[in-house]
Amino acid sequence: MKTRIETIESFWVIGYKHVGTTAEIPQIWDKLNATLKTDNIPVDTFYGVCIDFDREGKLHYLAGIQDLAEDSNREKVKIEAGRYIVATVEGGIPGIKPTFQALHERSDIQFRFSPNFEKYIYPVGATENVIEVWMPIE
Repeated sequence: MKTRIETIESFWVIGYKHVGTTAEIPQIWDKLNATLKTDNIPVDTFYGVCIDFDREGKLHYLAGIQDLAEDSNREKVKIEAGRYIVATVEGGIPGIKPTFQALHERSDIQFRFSPNFEKYIYPVGATENVIEVWMPIE
C-alpha cells in the first residue's frame, strides 16, 4: 500500500447522505450517478465521506462531488483543512475497507477527529481508475 501525506484547504462535498450499513452504500451512489446523468454533469472526481458512526453502529456517509448545486434533496459536508495521510487502494472497491483498517493500525500516526473520505478519480481517457483513502492526521 502506497501512502503519502497531503495538506489541503477545506472544501465542501455536496450529494446524498446515507445512514445505515456499508452494504447499502451502493444505493446512494446509484442515486448520485442518476442525478449527474439526468443533469448532464460531467465529473472525474467523486467523494465518499465517512462522517460518523452513531450509537447504534450505523454509518453516516455522503456520496458526492465538489461542484454539485445545493437543493433540498441534497446534503453537504465540510472536509476540513489540514494534513491527511493518503493511501492508494489496491483491488478496487473491495480494497477500501482493508486500506482503512491498515491505516488505523499504524502506530506512527496521530489521527485527528474529522471526517475521512474516499476519493474516486476517473480521469478522461485514462485506462485505470484510482481510489484513494484520506484520513485526517495531526
